[in-house]
Amino acid sequence: MQFKEGATVYTSNGDTVGDIERFVIDPRDHEVIGLVVRKGFLFTEDRVVPVDMVKESEEDRVTLATDRRNADDFPVYKETHYVTPEEADLADRYTRTTTPTYYYPPYGVPMWFGAGRVPYAEPVGVEVEERNIPAGSVALKEGANVISLDDKHVGDVERVYTDANSDITHFAITQGLLFKDEKVLPLSWVSDIRDDEVHLAVTAKTLEQLNTRSS
Repeated sequence: MQFKEGATVYTSNGDTVGDIERFVIDPRDHEVIGLVVRKGFLFTEDRVVPVDMVKESEEDRVTLATDRRNADDFPVYKETHYVTPEEADLADRYTRTTTPTYYYPPYGVPMWFGAGRVPYAEPVGVEVEERNIPAGSVALKEGANVISLDDKHVGDVERVYTDANSDITHFAITQGLLFKDEKVLPLSWVSDIRDDEVHLAVTAKTLEQLNTRSS
């Protein structure tokens, strides 16, 4: 199979779900374990589709093994919640006379420039954003930078090729702006996969020896 950045994802009965935004990869096993599908059409939020829900994948089209009725079953990619500190954590900052607020700076209240404890407290809830992907995995973004062994930006990730077990076999990268040249790299040339970058174990000069094709 192949998964291309921006490829459109469809349900089993042909309804448009959205476009691929990221590839969820286990960097230890070099396996594609899911796809982050951009919100739009059926999804009101970016959601994670497990790779085992993919029925077939072509160059610009991915078809799922489920219909639109199950679209909401896929987990949201990022969830935001609020964490409230324990009372003991706030004891050294606020007094009993501290006025709680729900907006910061407090509406109609002068800012406090004195030393010591503050008379008006900023909201105590801390916003935390979490990603619904397995621990240790990375969400490789579309167009992620590809960096050679000699620390040169040699292209951007265009697509990921996998075998029948969803194990990565090759990366296709593009070079250029208007007229893009595409090179297909074997997995053995990749040393590290991160959310925003793929690092190679070969130099830019070695990469030049690969055949290119225009896309």
